[in-house]
Amino acid sequence: MNKNQNPMQKDRMSTDQTLNSLFAEHLPDIIKNIQFYKETIFSQGWDSPAVADLYHLTHKLVGSSGVLGYQQISLAAKVIEEKIDPENGQFSETLTKEAFEGYINALLEAIQTDQSVLRELNKPVSKSQMGNVERASKLIYLFEDDAIQAFDLVGQIENYGYRVKVFDNLDLVEEVVRQRKPAAILMGIDFPEGRMAGPNKVADLRARGDFRIPVIFLSTSDHFSLRLSAVRAGGQAYFIKPVDIISLIDVLDRLTHSDQEEPYRILLIEDSKFQAVYYAQILENEGMKTMICTQPAKVLDIMSEFNPDLILLDMYMPDCSGMELANLVRQVERFVSIPIVYLSAEQDIDIQLRAMSHGGDDFLSKPIKPDHLFAAVKTRIIRYRKLRSFMLRDGLTGLLNHTTINEYLEQELARAQRQKTPLSFVMIDLDLFKQVNDTYGHPAGDRVLKSLSRLLKQRLRRADVVGRYGGEEFALILPDTPGDNARYVLEDIRRRFNKITHLAGDQFFSVSFSAGIASYPEYATANDLKEAADQALYQSKHAGRDRVTLIKPALPEIYKAEK
Repeated sequence: MNKNQNPMQKDRMSTDQTLNSLFAEHLPDIIKNIQFYKETIFSQGWDSPAVADLYHLTHKLVGSSGVLGYQQISLAAKVIEEKIDPENGQFSETLTKEAFEGYINALLEAIQTDQSVLRELNKPVSKSQMGNVERASKLIYLFEDDAIQAFDLVGQIENYGYRVKVFDNLDLVEEVVRQRKPAAILMGIDFPEGRMAGPNKVADLRARGDFRIPVIFLSTSDHFSLRLSAVRAGGQAYFIKPVDIISLIDVLDRLTHSDQEEPYRILLIEDSKFQAVYYAQILENEGMKTMICTQPAKVLDIMSEFNPDLILLDMYMPDCSGMELANLVRQVERFVSIPIVYLSAEQDIDIQLRAMSHGGDDFLSKPIKPDHLFAAVKTRIIRYRKLRSFMLRDGLTGLLNHTTINEYLEQELARAQRQKTPLSFVMIDLDLFKQVNDTYGHPAGDRVLKSLSRLLKQRLRRADVVGRYGGEEFALILPDTPGDNARYVLEDIRRRFNKITHLAGDQFFSVSFSAGIASYPEYATANDLKEAADQALYQSKHAGRDRVTLIKPALPEIYKAEK
């Protein structure tokens, strides 16, 4: 224990651990009681005493789970509590059994999810592990006094990798922000304190102190005065309920910088190791990744492995001149567009221009100031990445296009073969997507495509390759991933995607997908992987859709006979 730790803090930590343990012990019994009450109500109807029992159970659950910070359980329980409140005498006429069962299932799912969280909480956690948890999901505070809307919004947002904590009391804003600063705040407009209580609270906090947290306002009204109050309070966005979740996630990503750009990658080709290391250090100090090549004969292999955004090339080397090497690189189709910048002590303008005509994009003279080198390299790479994005990516989703995903598959498979590591290739197809377009319109269909593409990017690793293969079909390349692991990952993504609610006008709908997986070394070539994954996808569709199939090579007949 920290010697400086307040004894009251120690007692509070001990009490919290005890409460967590007690809560965890009671969860299995709570689940059984909920299931029993549900079945009893289904068999006896709304007049059953089980309705009152369930009401009291959910009422207690709202408080206990809320105190311990289990927001999903608390919100799901509060929805049921409000729906079957005895003071709401009309609920038996308005609440259908189908809707009631849906609320019960949502509560049971929330409890099952948080049971695993409780098991982890009761284990000792290292500081390094805590750091990983913190980085894994960004914290969002939601201030909303409508429990049903809050519950729905939390489930939707958390599917995209954020963690949401809900509060229904505006007086808590300053306290909870002081205890822990969130990445952003979602703030309602109307509260019991007044019609513009949300913006007024935020404006007051900004006026009194250093309150720079991004705030997004949520409202049922599009009235100009409300929008103006949100702007005056420093709100960065304003959404009308029901919220278009994809648009909200777009804004959250932008405000919290969720899509961190890959570091710029520079290949330095230089016969002087000392100079190469010097320039590499300058660029790495600015957050760039570098690779040094002092042997021109190895440059193509290094480029295939490193995939540079730019080449810094010395003009004069013993075995091969810079101009010769630039010409050689330009004759390889996949390297035609990579910027080549000469970095040389050559001062003769005519020679510099001749070098530029041999595949070069720019010429920098040594010696060069570090900030000048960084600025020149950064400017070239930004332009290159933009142009490359137009060529390689799908315009709607921003994912790699069909041609590019096939090229990446060849590259990643070659790497897996060299390093003797597994690789999985996945084909995904949205189920009944034509019906979505026919029923809700193509703009709604486009939003579904963007929703899945965003979910894939957020749930997969940076090393994984995500592409739109065409139409409603997507392709994934998962390096260092055996088939069983890939299936586990895809099942998680499939379940999350099923929970996402899409909005078209005033209509809500959900969409599922089917997936097929094939893996290396079970399938040894890119064509074999694609054909096998496509066959696995067909099996998923044929088996009823909304599922993931991992295909394995058929055993030889003689082996099957022996088995």
